[in-house]
Amino acid sequence: MKHISRSLLAGVSFIFILIGVWALFSYDYPQLKEIIRSLEERRLLKNKLQDEKEKLEKVQKVFESYHSFLPAKEKISLLLPEEKEFGDVLYQLKGMADLSNVKLNRCTFSEVRKEKKLPRFLNRKEKLTKDFGTLSAALEIEGDYPSIKNFLKKIETNIRVMDIKRINLNKSGENVKGIITINFYYQLN
Repeated sequence: MKHISRSLLAGVSFIFILIGVWALFSYDYPQLKEIIRSLEERRLLKNKLQDEKEKLEKVQKVFESYHSFLPAKEKISLLLPEEKEFGDVLYQLKGMADLSNVKLNRCTFSEVRKEKKLPRFLNRKEKLTKDFGTLSAALEIEGDYPSIKNFLKKIETNIRVMDIKRINLNKSGENVKGIITINFYYQLN
């Protein structure tokens, strides 16, 4: 009889546990479904994020390999453009002047003609660059000494090859005014 009462007690307990679990899940079933759905959505988004990261790494590798294999002529054309490009030169000078708090009053361009014989080792058939042409720009500038110094530093570190040929500065009140002559180089067609 003890065995039957234990079995009966275990069966009744199991039924109460099932009823409790059913009541618990039937009462909060919509919330449970929402939690399960949000967990599944989070897992899918995490997988998608990982896939996108892998794609981005692949694209970055392609860009890096492309940029590392740019032909030397294209890299040199940033330093020595293949045209005179007065507008680009003026735009660069104006940008450097604005960044340095220097007022660029006037800019006049002229072409410098130099006929030099090249050294023998440069007279190869295949050259990396074409022959060079030279442009000269006379800049009338105005600003305080630290600003003009900063402007000259920007000219020195600009990507385009330029030489400062002449500087003529005069003190005008608290500011400094003057003319700076700069040579720019380009590749002849």
